[in-house]
Amino acid sequence: MPDTPVSVLFAEVLQWAEANGAPGFPPPDGLWRGETDEWKVEFNLNFQEYAGLPYACARLINKRYPYRAILSPFDGCVIGADEDNMIAHFRGARKAREGGTP
Repeated sequence: MPDTPVSVLFAEVLQWAEANGAPGFPPPDGLWRGETDEWKVEFNLNFQEYAGLPYACARLINKRYPYRAILSPFDGCVIGADEDNMIAHFRGARKAREGGTP
């Protein structure tokens, strides 16, 4: 199955979260949370739905605009934002965090 922008976006957000300390198990409150300068991110690492978010899914909320996204490893929904710009944003944020060139 070829990559789609949403699956590539999920992979980039997941790699960014891992670079920012997301554990491989649920944190005490159930959701791992992180932020970039543009996005708030929540990952559900429980083995069941938690806070309205299915297992292994991410919820993204833009800080400036009414853009939203729900992502999973298989599909997702992005409202208002451009997936390619989001991919570039999270890739750049991850590389900057890892000490590389964004």
